[in-house]
Amino acid sequence: MTPTEFEAFFLSHQKSSQTRRHRLVVLLQGGREDLLGFVEYLTAKTRFTKIVYRSERQGDKTDVPLGSELNLSWEVISGRNVQKVLGTETDVVIYDGFCGIDPDMFGALTGSVVAGGVLFLLLPEVVPEQVAKDYLTRYWPHLYPVTSRQLFLTRLYGLFCEHDDVIKYSLNAGDMDELPRQVNQKLKVLNPAPSSLISDVSQHPDTLTDDQLIALGKINSVVSGHGRRPLIITADRGRGKSFLLGYAAAECQKKQARKVCITASLKSSAAVALAAAEAHGQALLDLAVSSATSLKFQNGGSVSFVAVDDLVESYHDCDVLFVDEAASIPTFILEKLLRRYNRIVFSSTVHGYEGHGRGFSISFRKLLPLHVKQWSEAVLVEPIRWAQNDPLEAVTNAGLLLDSDYREGCNLSPEVSESKVLHYEWVGKEALIAEDALLQAVFGLLVSAHYQTSPSDLLILLDAPNTYLLIACEPSENPSLKPVVGVCLVCVEGGFSEALDQAIAEGRRRVRGHLAPQSLAFHGGCRGGAMLRCLRVMRIAIASSHQRRGIATALLNNAQQFCAALHLDYFVTSFSATPEVCEFWAHSGLSLLRVGVSKDSSSGSYSILMGKSMTEAAHGLFTELRKKLGYALKYQFITHYQTMLAETAFFVFSHTEPAAQSHIATPNIAAINIDSAIDSDVESFCQGQRHYDLCAGAIFEWLWRVERHKLLNCDNLSREILVRRVLQGLSVAAVCKELNISGEKELVTMLRKALAALKQQAPAGVVKN
Repeated sequence: MTPTEFEAFFLSHQKSSQTRRHRLVVLLQGGREDLLGFVEYLTAKTRFTKIVYRSERQGDKTDVPLGSELNLSWEVISGRNVQKVLGTETDVVIYDGFCGIDPDMFGALTGSVVAGGVLFLLLPEVVPEQVAKDYLTRYWPHLYPVTSRQLFLTRLYGLFCEHDDVIKYSLNAGDMDELPRQVNQKLKVLNPAPSSLISDVSQHPDTLTDDQLIALGKINSVVSGHGRRPLIITADRGRGKSFLLGYAAAECQKKQARKVCITASLKSSAAVALAAAEAHGQALLDLAVSSATSLKFQNGGSVSFVAVDDLVESYHDCDVLFVDEAASIPTFILEKLLRRYNRIVFSSTVHGYEGHGRGFSISFRKLLPLHVKQWSEAVLVEPIRWAQNDPLEAVTNAGLLLDSDYREGCNLSPEVSESKVLHYEWVGKEALIAEDALLQAVFGLLVSAHYQTSPSDLLILLDAPNTYLLIACEPSENPSLKPVVGVCLVCVEGGFSEALDQAIAEGRRRVRGHLAPQSLAFHGGCRGGAMLRCLRVMRIAIASSHQRRGIATALLNNAQQFCAALHLDYFVTSFSATPEVCEFWAHSGLSLLRVGVSKDSSSGSYSILMGKSMTEAAHGLFTELRKKLGYALKYQFITHYQTMLAETAFFVFSHTEPAAQSHIATPNIAAINIDSAIDSDVESFCQGQRHYDLCAGAIFEWLWRVERHKLLNCDNLSREILVRRVLQGLSVAAVCKELNISGEKELVTMLRKALAALKQQAPAGVVKN
């Protein structure tokens, strides 16, 4: 087929897809520059106006990748900020796959293509080895060998090439010569269109699918029926959940004025719901006030966005609460909302680039009977942003495993010992590619158990050179069909040079993919921490039907044996400290090494690092770290952790070594000079190497030990800063306001100078016990 023949073929299918409200998937292979010119030519023929170009190639920042005589506007998407793409509308996505594909960005961009739009995927005929190596080294450090075969890309490329819904065409060298170099009519460049959901609201304010009408009736029952009967709305992306919430928020104002609160993990996530409420509200009632976060109607009703933290920390008087994308909010926070608010609707994506809907569906359903006697559910199946059986949705779901569900198919008898029935085995990456059913079972189980699982986790599973997968499965006569009931994903980290260890400890370097060693070196202030090697548990998941039967413990025991076999220094895990997760790790035999000083933006909880030493070197390091942690937590409990859940706070307290035992020697390890360790932390803060929050406990302890007459030698302002910020623990805002300091940056600078001056009065500024 010549390029001219393919042009006619493509335009015919594109016109047909617009009629059917489907989105086309076009795979073009050949030389990169020829393909860019060809796709530009095809796009101009369609008269599309909103075109997004994405490449993993470094330096692609121009508006048009190639010099062109066509008046096209190409928006170039760079970086890894997926939130920038979510909620946008695009006619055409041109994804340049010559340097690889970012899974999260690819999933978000495909979701932005409107009905009748097109995804162009540009690929070489064969993925060059150097492309695969360059792609992998952007994700993982050079310390581990990188194979030339990139399994995630290989699988995705193969799927696109073989999928029946994908239009494929190979462009040979010289084929472009037969095409005209100009398009007869220049295109008028338009501004980006609004979100398709929002535009649908303004054009069709009274059109709802049958699924949405049923769900709307259930929402009305929550609003006006008996209290304490919540509703859960679930659907795949593109089914109009957020639109329905906004529509319902306005609809429920018709009979009487109501206060409706809408919340989500991000304010931007509620934009569609608020826009829908405004559009439908204008058709029903007169608006009195309209803003980006609040609507007020003439009858006294209102629809407002309220942040999740505000809803938890203080009660908001509202007639009904709508929680949009509930799966992106930690389960324990949803439980708090359920306890506090009488009428509540939860809405969540089951599958999608967020990747955590199944975890929400499973874990949250377990909690509902504990708090309410009755609850209902509505499922939206029919898409509204595109038609059923959309080709782009089908191929994206298959390529990124967005629709991977773990299906409970195993029935293990409770009276039979799992150790005799289950097999525990390490599975290689090539085996996951060869057995797609096994890959889907493993990834589906990870999705079902962890609300933060995303498409990039599939990349990690298949390609991270330092990861290993352990599974628990029931015996099967068919080796290719393993009934997986548990998975444990681990990774090898650390082993840095002394120079890199020092750079990490001083905050000058960060190396991707080495969470634990960097935390020990930088957050813990332990020199040499990044030089040791460890095995870190990244994810562990057990099928709900097999939980509390010792499978997780057996997986961890196998992982620790693997750690010892590799002659690594320590075994470690990091997790968000929710009560149920803390309960699991409390019985793991690991020691508490670090507690994060601020809440994680994704989970809304504090991170915790726990570990077990496997060598003398790690034992000494852990001993030092735990002594320092004992002193730090004395200060941090009353300054940083006042909002920590009581269950989590008790877990941290009960796993912390008392500070009074700081000089007790442990077997084969000399007593740690805690005074020296504290002084080192204070010095690293004074030198600007570490943040105040990481050293606050040591600074607090150090200041209490300083000879009092030295404080009298400080100038008045320095002394006030030390007392108010350190000894009394006042907030940055309070200290700046009281002492007329411009902000945190100036305050930290002055605090560093005050401490440095105090240290210079005498090298031994600490009173020895």
